[in-house]
Amino acid sequence: MNKTTTEDFVREPKRDYTYYESDGSSSSDETNKACAFVVELDNSDQYFVKFFRSRLFNPNGADSNKINSIQTEYKKVSKETFDLYKEYLSTNKQELFLRAERKCLDV
Repeated sequence: MNKTTTEDFVREPKRDYTYYESDGSSSSDETNKACAFVVELDNSDQYFVKFFRSRLFNPNGADSNKINSIQTEYKKVSKETFDLYKEYLSTNKQELFLRAERKCLDV
């Protein structure tokens, strides 16, 4: 007779992380220049962006030297906000940053 264990019913979800640096490049490992990341779960994705003093972190702005400050934190955002921010990191178009920032306020 086969014994059924909890491992037969409960399993750890598969998680893949992709980090995006201030220049828009992606990596599977977190670096000190990471500004955003996505967690790919078995059946959904979660999107996170770096914030500084409760505002979207601008790696090309006046506070760019604060990228590793203790006051920075990652917050969960919508896919649309994440996509705008990720495109901003790649292109440095200020309009994209502004739109991403406004989407964060649209809660």
